[in-house]
Amino acid sequence: MSAEQKEELLDEFLCNKPTPSNTQDKFFDSVIGFIEDIVVHPDFQHKQTNFLDKYCHEFEHCEENKLIYTPIFNEYVSMIEKHIESELVLRLPKFDMSEFMKILPARRNEVSEELFEMLLSLTDFLIFKELILDHKSYRDGKVADLSFGLTVTSFRKH
Repeated sequence: MSAEQKEELLDEFLCNKPTPSNTQDKFFDSVIGFIEDIVVHPDFQHKQTNFLDKYCHEFEHCEENKLIYTPIFNEYVSMIEKHIESELVLRLPKFDMSEFMKILPARRNEVSEELFEMLLSLTDFLIFKELILDHKSYRDGKVADLSFGLTVTSFRKH
């Protein structure tokens, strides 16, 4: 897809101009594909893991939320949004993350559950809290390791 085609798709998508739905679908799929590429990249993984390591000790498994949670959540949102948006702008120069986040909930079924929850953690504190508490449990060894029961077998017949 040429830069000009990407720009046209972005304009149509974000301005909600009447266009064939398949054009918007293709653009949405492209953006989701780009985001998937970004979040599986080691730079993103390292950045997110370091952040979760830095702050997971502040969080507790209880319904009450401490005052310190708010600035931590805001820092996480800012860091992750900036990283994703800066990477997307390299691919789609006029991309606007806030506009994209507005339409994302309506297209939830078109995104993998894992990616949707990660993106939702940027707008929903409770999802973020669950993410950081899951990380804390994993880091502290409180999550069952089921890998011992895995067996990898080739389906190819020799």
